[in-house]
Amino acid sequence: MKHMNEFQFHTGINMRFYPSYKQKKVSARNMGTSLFVYNRMVALNNERYELRKYAWCSPVYRDRLDYLDAVLSSLEEFQNIIPFLNDKDIDAQCIANARQNYHKAWDNFKKNPASGIPVFHKKKHHASYQTNPHYYKNGGCNVYFTDRHHIMIPKLGRCRIKGSPKIMEKLFSMINDIRFGTITVSRDACGRYFISIQLASDTPFHDTLPSTGSMRGYDMNLENYYTDSDGNVIDNPKHKRNIQDKLSKFQRKMSRRAERAKRECRSLRDSHNYQKFRRKVAYLQDKASARREDFQHVLSRHEVESQDYMFVEDLKTKNLMKNHKLAYAIGDAAWSSFHHKLKYKASMYGRTFLKVPASLTSQTCSDCGYVLPKDQRLKLSDREWVCPDCGTYHHRDHNAAKVVLFRGMTALGM
Repeated sequence: MKHMNEFQFHTGINMRFYPSYKQKKVSARNMGTSLFVYNRMVALNNERYELRKYAWCSPVYRDRLDYLDAVLSSLEEFQNIIPFLNDKDIDAQCIANARQNYHKAWDNFKKNPASGIPVFHKKKHHASYQTNPHYYKNGGCNVYFTDRHHIMIPKLGRCRIKGSPKIMEKLFSMINDIRFGTITVSRDACGRYFISIQLASDTPFHDTLPSTGSMRGYDMNLENYYTDSDGNVIDNPKHKRNIQDKLSKFQRKMSRRAERAKRECRSLRDSHNYQKFRRKVAYLQDKASARREDFQHVLSRHEVESQDYMFVEDLKTKNLMKNHKLAYAIGDAAWSSFHHKLKYKASMYGRTFLKVPASLTSQTCSDCGYVLPKDQRLKLSDREWVCPDCGTYHHRDHNAAKVVLFRGMTALGM
């Protein structure tokens, strides 16, 4: 069987998981093991870093350093020093994936130092662990669907699931041509469980859409969600803002119950009133996030179906959110998430998506290319302006969208 990276097409599927009591127990043990292994790798590496400073003058330090090098480089040595990792309920692939994630964190740091070195992960109410399927020489696999509502997972056994009917129908129609990749079992802050599976195949998962001959530029803003180069305006739904009053009320109640539990020297995990409102807060936050995701999926799918070329500004949202007056609204809009959906859906359906430089798109005339000088630059409150050079009247967002379209066409030589 070929490896995942040898296949031409890749995708993933996320399904709701309804575990039994025993499956919840096994999942919790593996999630805890994944967290423990990662944090132990961080601790051992920190110790090795400190010992290297003084190993030259102490034989004891050198011996300890050699031992740490052996433990960090060998999975067998690592499991030997921690006996409970050999428990029958713990998935060996869970341990291997936790170690691999630790090494990937170092690789990411070497590629991008701003990401930071691996640090300890805190135990939270949401957790996950990863495992992998095993393919046998006879062609069988220990991960497979028994029907559209059940799947076999190592250590968990037969799991009851629920996925999108449309996606599941497509998956079962090409099940013989698909290879399973990394499997992630996760639990969110509300206590719900999910199973995500990476899929690979030499057969495309989606058909290429017919050409429409249309192209658009998009100007993302806070006055509305975006304005495109055709003049269409999509209102900003402000999902997080709409629930903020109710969310703040629950957060205040949760805080008061936390203070009372501390006064009475009770653990927050054993405080039922605190946990009740913690789950309510988590549910509200998840509700806003789910609505945002659905809004962006529907919108991005519509744009990909109707346009051959899509151009957006290359926004640095991390820098934009340094403005404390706009950070909440920018985070609620989640522009980067929308751009990501446009990008991967354009790739799936044979469309073209491109980011263009975002500098001065609102200050440039889309008719003549005149750029406003510094002393005449528009403020955020200026929604309309007239070009001093050619006298063309512009609506700020529509003009910026047309400038984005022009830059995108120029970048593609059109």
